[in-house]
Amino acid sequence: MSSTSSELFLLLKPGMKLSIVLEFGPKDSFNFTSQYIGGKADVYLIVDFPTKAKEQLIMRKVNNTRIVVRGVSDTKDGDIVAFKSTTLALINSPTGLLFLRAPQHFVRKPIREHERYKLNLAATASAEEQSYKATLTDLSVSGCALLIKEQSQLANNLSLTISSDLDEFVEGNLKGQIISISKTKLGTKVGVKFGDEITLNEGLRSKLLEETFKASSFN
Repeated sequence: MSSTSSELFLLLKPGMKLSIVLEFGPKDSFNFTSQYIGGKADVYLIVDFPTKAKEQLIMRKVNNTRIVVRGVSDTKDGDIVAFKSTTLALINSPTGLLFLRAPQHFVRKPIREHERYKLNLAATASAEEQSYKATLTDLSVSGCALLIKEQSQLANNLSLTISSDLDEFVEGNLKGQIISISKTKLGTKVGVKFGDEITLNEGLRSKLLEETFKASSFN
């Protein structure tokens, strides 16, 4: 859903965590995690940059560089917001700040409690004493989808255990039964239904929102 710049400033709050990608060229980009500081509606936005990014940014010509920004607002359901803009200026004293032109439009997507979270998260899938490297591509409270690039002996109705960075937020590993398998050009897509719905606690929800806007495409 595309919205105007004026609406964007209603969603941005000081301290909001952002994912920043500076695009210097077709195959030359630099990304870092930032937070929103403030701005002037329809004119400019200010974000900070960490000390580890300072050297990279100061050595490059940053002014008028294309930038992609993603974040998750603190609305009731959590809204993923994303927009493209260009940089105006960089200052490094007394702290590192990056000024951006206010975008004319931005993309907004509400995240509802029971919808599927789109992910791109490394995982390990295990079944019948065999383990496979996988990518967790989406997840809901009742199931998930995996992409497995290597050859496997997986089949419908097999029990599957999935390990990933989500483990610390879930009681035990994600466990379920394979309900679908399909071959794609990228590998084998596996659909899994959990034995019991997982609890979407605040820690898990925050982690899913973070991984969702990392994985979201905005071209």
